[in-house]
Amino acid sequence: MHTMLAKDLKYNKSQLLSIDKEIRSILSCIDDDIRDAHDGGKVYIKYSLPSVFSIDNMKSIDSRRKIHSNIISDVVSREFEVQYLKQNNKYFLIVTWVTQEELYKTEREVKILNYYNMPTIDRKGLSKPDITGYKGVKSLT
Repeated sequence: MHTMLAKDLKYNKSQLLSIDKEIRSILSCIDDDIRDAHDGGKVYIKYSLPSVFSIDNMKSIDSRRKIHSNIISDVVSREFEVQYLKQNNKYFLIVTWVTQEELYKTEREVKILNYYNMPTIDRKGLSKPDITGYKGVKSLT
């Protein structure tokens, strides 16, 4: 007589190895995309995550949950900002390496350069950008 054991219903070694392989492969692709985007002057990526995985004896929804959550955990643990999106049954990970505050600072710097790149006569009627003066290294971050 065969009696079912609880451990028979949990993840087996083969499943865990397959899940690990999927996670590592996706993380490698995400890292490549981040590197390329950064080299191209961008501050974020929108990565399309696979939604169907072929893990033996595992429902797609279970493998997707396990894989996606581990990918998010890894990327967040490396201090990236992450947003997970589901759009029309497709899954995306938006990853950025700058904060909203850093984006505002960059925008301010661009406004200063654009304003002072104009001839004085063309500045008439335009509001001056916020000028605070240089306050040392701390003001650069």
